[in-house]
Amino acid sequence: MSTARDMDYFVETYGQPTVHVSAPSAVIDRLAPHLPKVMPEYWHQLGFSVFQKGFFQIVNPETYASVVAAWIKDTDLEALDRFHAVTMTAFGEVHLWGEKVGRHFTITPLQDGMILNRSNNETDIATGKGEVMAEGTFFRTPLKPDSFAGKLFASALARLGPLGLDQMYGLVPAIPIGGQIDADNLQIVSAPEHLMMLAGLSERPVIGFDDLVTRAYGKAAVETVKKALDD
Repeated sequence: MSTARDMDYFVETYGQPTVHVSAPSAVIDRLAPHLPKVMPEYWHQLGFSVFQKGFFQIVNPETYASVVAAWIKDTDLEALDRFHAVTMTAFGEVHLWGEKVGRHFTITPLQDGMILNRSNNETDIATGKGEVMAEGTFFRTPLKPDSFAGKLFASALARLGPLGLDQMYGLVPAIPIGGQIDADNLQIVSAPEHLMMLAGLSERPVIGFDDLVTRAYGKAAVETVKKALDD
């Protein structure tokens, strides 16, 4: 019996892959015992493929295992769980799944760190809701053309062309060595290689929700934002 409830909706929302690569059976067989059943279903049907010309892609967790290990090394995340890369955006933002805690953090190069979610899925997994939570890991926030990320993606796409498998738009030079977030500074790079390089350039801070709000709006806004999200 299928555990995927929203695969049709996924295809309706994001379309067919612009670059389709079948997921090797051997990879799925190795990963399946450690992950929710819905994940192999998505890989069987959709592969490790690129969507919307590179806006995001479903990645092979084994390809990014060393990247994840490098980013979490010497942080509290290293001992917390075993994390697997699931999807990646055009700018190398890697969304992960922890075997025990589910969606707990995201590798975010444009923030030069790892962003913790407000809460993880540990309780949901323990109460049998892991399949639903895991399926949600495949879904990305729709591309909004008038947003900062939307404009940055559109500019990169027009100048550099679409992304292929395991490619990203990377800042050159990178943020830790003085790079600025500007479309003119983006280049198409190998995502695994670029993310490994970035892991060695900075301390890879783990950024909590309060830290993220403070960066954006100032410390005084933290409680206001929390209240707005909880209402």
